[in-house]
Amino acid sequence: MGKKKSAAVKLRDLIPKKKTIPWHLLSLRINTRLKPINLQLCKSRKTLRKALGTYYIVEISTGNTAIRNVDPGELAREIGALKYYEEVKL
Repeated sequence: MGKKKSAAVKLRDLIPKKKTIPWHLLSLRINTRLKPINLQLCKSRKTLRKALGTYYIVEISTGNTAIRNVDPGELAREIGALKYYEEVKL
């Protein structure tokens, strides 16, 4: 007779593996969450990076810069656009 397989579930099998999310998908998720409050995440061009940072948030209706130097990964976690087992390469 062969060995019986253990029916016990291991803890590591319950924890989801880290999943890499592409940048464009993350930006869509973030902007979907920000649209109801009239905001949009933008990526700056080289000429504006010193003034605004690489990523910044703009008010859609007025076009004014609302927040400068935004970390998209941290923002996504705060607003619930990124799960705990997902990560992003920027």
